[in-house]
Amino acid sequence: QAYEAFAEAAAKFGDAQADKVSAAARDYRETIVRILDGWRAKSAGKDELFIPLSADGKDDPLAEAFVSRLQTSGFAASGLLTADEMRRLWTWLVRRGYANANGLCSNNLSRDPACRHHIWYTTWAERNWFIGWKRAGLNDLAARAAEVCLKYALTDELYVGERYHDANVWFYPWSPNASGAGRIVMMLLER
Repeated sequence: QAYEAFAEAAAKFGDAQADKVSAAARDYRETIVRILDGWRAKSAGKDELFIPLSADGKDDPLAEAFVSRLQTSGFAASGLLTADEMRRLWTWLVRRGYANANGLCSNNLSRDPACRHHIWYTTWAERNWFIGWKRAGLNDLAARAAEVCLKYALTDELYVGERYHDANVWFYPWSPNASGAGRIVMMLLER
């Protein structure tokens, strides 16, 4: 997405290398699609779609320990997935605890048992899902993505916290998140 936005900006501002940047962005996207097609084939006929954090499917345990499945939300926003594939990817995420039925979708897999599968990084992944759900015409799910941020990321004092602990809302200190607030505002304006 960033590469494509860069190519668009280069073309818009008449950069001398705009054609080269555009070609490189297309090549990158085609590479991602080829990798994605392999994972689509492995999930064919299943009610869930698995997209790993790495091209070979061997997820880095350190990445899993920090923030799990954050990157898959980029596929939702990218326009590369059909509505059915997005639903199947969501099913995969929920079944494994990386997302939940309420709509939170960026679970931090802390090694601390008091936190494991309880702490959610809010607004970033939900914003990507919001974009994807809207693009797929699934406006009810897009609305849920925005609403879950209002419910779990917005405090009574009307500032956005970066993380939410679903078993103890006061466990994790509220850390104001200006970019999270911006993502919520964008979702509200785009609803």
